[in-house]
Amino acid sequence: AVVLAASMAGIGANLLRFSVGRPRPNSPRPDGVYGPSVEYRMLSFPSAHAATAVATASTLIVPLPYLGWPAAALAGGVMWSRMHRRRHHPSDVLVGAFLGVIAGLGLGRAAGGAYRRHRVSSVENSMSSRCDDGA
Repeated sequence: AVVLAASMAGIGANLLRFSVGRPRPNSPRPDGVYGPSVEYRMLSFPSAHAATAVATASTLIVPLPYLGWPAAALAGGVMWSRMHRRRHHPSDVLVGAFLGVIAGLGLGRAAGGAYRRHRVSSVENSMSSRCDDGA
């Protein structure tokens, strides 16, 4: 579920960025929307790094919060670094994170339900085998 969520968020962010054409903060072009582009300096919006990092953390938070919350802290570091290194505007990172949350929480809830069902059936199977042994 984690790999699928990160892939979905990353692909979605990349499809958007190729069609929007917003210059990166370190680009000599003035900020704006220039339309479809494949030029690196014009692929700022949205941040695919933010999308994949947040998708990973969001997927883990639901079924495995002890892994998801540290992953969320790391995702925050990824988002900060993209702005600090002048690769993305804050709005690029925010929209990328939003894409990640959408992909991650949906798949995280599905994985969490499957994880809980697996644990319950394992416990039930374990208990029924104990009862069968004693009979």
